[in-house]
Amino acid sequence: MSAYRNHVLELYESHDSHIKTLGFATSFLNHLARISLNPKYSAYTAYLELPKRRKARKCVTSRIVTLEDIREMIRRINHEEITNEISSDRAIQYRAIFLMGAFTGQRIEATMSKLTVGEVRKALEVDKPCMSIPSDKDKIKMAHYVPLHPNIIGPLKILIEGRNDDELLFSYHSINMWIKHKKFPLSRCEHHFVLGDLRKFAEQHGDAICWNDSNRSYILTHGVSGV
Repeated sequence: MSAYRNHVLELYESHDSHIKTLGFATSFLNHLARISLNPKYSAYTAYLELPKRRKARKCVTSRIVTLEDIREMIRRINHEEITNEISSDRAIQYRAIFLMGAFTGQRIEATMSKLTVGEVRKALEVDKPCMSIPSDKDKIKMAHYVPLHPNIIGPLKILIEGRNDDELLFSYHSINMWIKHKKFPLSRCEHHFVLGDLRKFAEQHGDAICWNDSNRSYILTHGVSGV
């Protein structure tokens, strides 16, 4: 077994190949132990252990989304509305989804693209506006509440005015295609803005303002094992 192990380590340069090849041998020894009812075969797997390997240090994230990035995106929407590159109706939609995504951190495709006008209208009727997100509109199927920041109340009221309750709140595909086509750069990294960066901003800015971890995990339905 030691000779086989050394042969494999010399034959392949890839660590993944070492894992796969020695894993086959380990599985075969365990199989022999089961069919022969002889545990001695499994004992030989000790000679097939991989050598210790230094792990490469990885960055936590390659995407950094700042408050200035969000402000810049709102300015771009306003500019394109003024220059008639996008209609006023679309500009209202785009501003609302950017502000709501940044302030709530909800997943764009799994949650925000499925919200209806009626759900928002109901949330705005109470003294402290708060949305109830059902389990079928969450990626991990967790029903939860999302408080609505005062800064997004106005844009949401404009967005739902005169619309039917069963309409989808946002034209997700229209906004997504606009973002992909324009390729707006982020200020702190070599990436272009995508809608998923709104959630990324909520997570990162939450660290800056010391947002309570349990509260944030519940609202964003991320890392909820400790909630």
